[in-house]
Amino acid sequence: MTLQDAEGEIPIITTAVPVDGELLFRSGGGYESRTIQLTDIPQQTQEIRVTIDNSGSVITGGTASTYIEKGCTLKAASIYADQAGEVTASLSRVRGTTTDYMGSVTLNGVTGVRDTTLIGWTSDLAIGDVLHVNWGGTLDAVTRATLTLRGEY
Repeated sequence: MTLQDAEGEIPIITTAVPVDGELLFRSGGGYESRTIQLTDIPQQTQEIRVTIDNSGSVITGGTASTYIEKGCTLKAASIYADQAGEVTASLSRVRGTTTDYMGSVTLNGVTGVRDTTLIGWTSDLAIGDVLHVNWGGTLDAVTRATLTLRGEY
């Protein structure tokens, strides 16, 4: 990745110091200093997907677990299903010997729902955490559903 500011590309950096929400760069040679906003540095994203599929029969609930290989902060959660119905994905995080409830997302009478606020959620995942998903709800019509979590790091 190449950093740029209004003056163009920032040359070889020997020092980067955070100052009041900005980074002050001191480059080699002439010791020219430039400042960029931290918001100018792009975030990288990752998606974590968990699917429950009952091969054409209505889902009867279930659990799934996945190992977190790259830590992130969750920014959105969505469920998409093969048909309109109700299904809830409740998430918990296992870190060491501690299990924490993270939050849940519910599909109710539609084929897709997306939550980008995650109000009340525990949203951080670290390398080595185990994410547990408990599928439940009325489950009256859905035969396949996918939970997608979007995180930034």
